[in-house]
Amino acid sequence: MAERRGLQLDSMWIYVQAAIIGVVGGGVGVAFRAGLAWIEHTMMGPRGPVLERLAWWQSLLLPTLGGLCAGLCLLAIRNVRGPFGIGDVVEMAATRRGTIRPLHSLVQIVSSGFSIATGGSIGREAANTQIGTTMAAFLGRFVPNSPRSRVVLLGCGIAAGMASAYKAPIAAAIFVMEVVLGNFAMDVLAPIVVASVISTLITLAAFGRDPLYGYGALELTEPSLVLSAAVLGVLCGFGGIFFRKSLDAGKRVFDLVRAPLAVKIALGGLVVGAIGIWYPETWGNGQSTIDALARPETIPTLLVLATLFLMKIVATAATVGSGAIGGIFTPNLVVGAALGTAFARIVDSIVDGDHHTHFALVGMAGLCAATVHAPITAILLIFEMTGDYDLILPLMLCSILASITARLVDPDSIYTARLRARGHGVDHGLEELAVHTNFVRDVMRKDPATVSEHATLDDVLDIFNASRCDTVYVVDANRRLLGQVQLHDVKQFINDPTPGAVVIAADLATPSAVATADESLATILELFHDPDRDELPVVRSRQDPLLDGRVTRRDVVATFSEEVLGRRSMRAKLRVAGRKESRWLELPHGAVLERIKVPVDLAGRSLGSLDLTGAHGLQVLVLLERDELGRERRAYPGADSVLADGMDLVVYGAREDVDAFLALHGGSAAAT
Repeated sequence: MAERRGLQLDSMWIYVQAAIIGVVGGGVGVAFRAGLAWIEHTMMGPRGPVLERLAWWQSLLLPTLGGLCAGLCLLAIRNVRGPFGIGDVVEMAATRRGTIRPLHSLVQIVSSGFSIATGGSIGREAANTQIGTTMAAFLGRFVPNSPRSRVVLLGCGIAAGMASAYKAPIAAAIFVMEVVLGNFAMDVLAPIVVASVISTLITLAAFGRDPLYGYGALELTEPSLVLSAAVLGVLCGFGGIFFRKSLDAGKRVFDLVRAPLAVKIALGGLVVGAIGIWYPETWGNGQSTIDALARPETIPTLLVLATLFLMKIVATAATVGSGAIGGIFTPNLVVGAALGTAFARIVDSIVDGDHHTHFALVGMAGLCAATVHAPITAILLIFEMTGDYDLILPLMLCSILASITARLVDPDSIYTARLRARGHGVDHGLEELAVHTNFVRDVMRKDPATVSEHATLDDVLDIFNASRCDTVYVVDANRRLLGQVQLHDVKQFINDPTPGAVVIAADLATPSAVATADESLATILELFHDPDRDELPVVRSRQDPLLDGRVTRRDVVATFSEEVLGRRSMRAKLRVAGRKESRWLELPHGAVLERIKVPVDLAGRSLGSLDLTGAHGLQVLVLLERDELGRERRAYPGADSVLADGMDLVVYGAREDVDAFLALHGGSAAAT
């Protein structure tokens, strides 16, 4: 029976893995923050890089030196920039491609630390999320997970990192659901919440429970002031687009610089240092700058705020564009705070009062929503960072209108723009996400029925009879696909022995549409519009059509059933000998039919002596072996049946029992 997904993804193991990711994300995130403080103290002394002015030569030298150190770190891994931070993990989740190497990841985290600690205008949230996602990738090497589960665990890593950086577990979890996965299903949300909560608990234990920006009660409930947040939302919408376009421009400028990466990052640091001579508030991730903008006792002039707005964007564009690796979330919040405070100065000139603290925080939410196209995340993030519910009305209005304005002007967020630039389609909605983020490699089978191009018609008919398949693929000596033979193409010869030894497979082969492993299911859907096509051959590439497997219509439909409808159908095909029709039986949840190779240490032993049912909880249903011509033969298993090397078993049992049996005897699943 098809089972509705509840609180299980593949098994309860995913929650154990999510908890581990939360512990590592929170614990190492705390250590990373301590490391940043040590680097700052070592290179700048106890005064820190932002609010206390340095000598002009120190302002130029320190971020330049930090950028050089960051670049030299990357040189240690030959400048191979693997996936790092939120943007790259969003791409990994969307394409289900990419690998995080722990050693490379560690070097990149250290590189990011040098940039941040010496004034680079990037946030530490990218390094924090990298810690969590690296742990997710590490676990994936030892724990068997489905492709979908691996993506969810990457989401756990992002949630753990963001929660650690901002003490915002709800916003971190919602960000992953809203931006990274585009899926609010309970079985996806639950492990992400586990990772986010555990990471936050560790961070709170290390740094206390106070919110990042706690200024006491901030009442902004007057209707006129709440409605004025709508105007700020529109301004933030345009400001978010300007911020993203500026980052793109910075990258294009530094792409023109023909120099080693370490030199380019040092040049980016030099730009930040030059700005910092007059505006040290642009240095670093900007947390202390936000605090200064929101404090009641510090009210910068409108000119200072406008300049800070522009200079922070330039500093961030120089840092990111030069190749330094880090997050843009916190610098984005600084820009939003500057815009919100400037808006407050205008409002205060019309309405008597002092509202710059309120609108600084509202502006942070608005610019975040506009840049990332994630208004729910923006609302919850600022709410959790302030702990002030009275700001919720203007936060909601500003964030929603900022997101709408940004989408109307430019449909891409900072993350989707990156995906489009790299040639990936960007779609919204659960159904579109399912067809574009599941790939042929996720559902393909490795058991295509093949025949040599020189095989006779009799050989082809024997394969149809032995395999019960409807399509046989004709290949050359190198297994390159030459065409296909379908059952209805040869059915007229079944009772006519005359051409059996005269006609060869190459004469019967017809061209076939093909798929490749890296194509999304959306790409091949149109090919299944033909009602007579039940499967497609999967080839290495269209230029080199080496046959790798096949993908069936049934597997595509089952994938959509699981991803969109939330139903996981565990089915087995039953066919009675002598009958043409077949029936599908839906297995209980957790049960599998698995074809496995006979382990070497069990060859020569009888089934009766093994007692697989009592010892392993497995039922052997069929014995499979091939004759000298490669034809598959089936046998009914009995107590006296002797296992042989090269034989396959079809077993029925729980997934964990099958895995335990294979682990114990060193066996492996056969191609199915």
